[in-house]
Amino acid sequence: MAVLNIGSLNLDYVYRVDHFVRPGETLAASHRAVHAGGKGLNQSVALARAGATVLHAGCVGADGGMLLEVLKGEGVDVSMLAVHESEASGHTFIQVTDDGENGILYYPGTNGRVTVESMLLALDACEKDDIVMLQNELPDTAGLIEAALERAVCAPSSIRLPSTLRFSRRRSKGSTRSSSTRPRRGAFWPTRPKALRPPA
Repeated sequence: MAVLNIGSLNLDYVYRVDHFVRPGETLAASHRAVHAGGKGLNQSVALARAGATVLHAGCVGADGGMLLEVLKGEGVDVSMLAVHESEASGHTFIQVTDDGENGILYYPGTNGRVTVESMLLALDACEKDDIVMLQNELPDTAGLIEAALERAVCAPSSIRLPSTLRFSRRRSKGSTRSSSTRPRRGAFWPTRPKALRPPA
């Protein structure tokens, strides 16, 4: 059994600042670091470290060499990763303050190239007992789920869409805003694209 992870890949540019940039302000950062990230890449790395056989499908740009090398270094199969030389990879600019607060600007870049049509070859490579994993950093997650089900590359129970936040309609007294909570460990969203609701 293997895991096909159709997932996002981002270059994370992290800047240490003493406060978030204000409108009209130019602010000097005290430190800069570049990391490989994206929900998809992070999932593939975690799965590989847990002992799973992982095939990562997605797209990077000409600047995505670091992302490919990180996945290869973790033993992830990158044969289904496309490189678009004329576009930038997905990336984030992250401000981190001294008290640990962060603000993130996200540019999808080549993650926007991950369409149903571009992923059919990867889906065709699946065996019946394989698992397909997705995230919500892709432009048509519901369409990818539908394609996997229609092509019968795996059982519905073998499609995983991990939830990072679960939104509650319950409101505290006097509040007009919905709250958000972390999902329980191991919780997954339903696999039918017309019913993508967080679990109860």
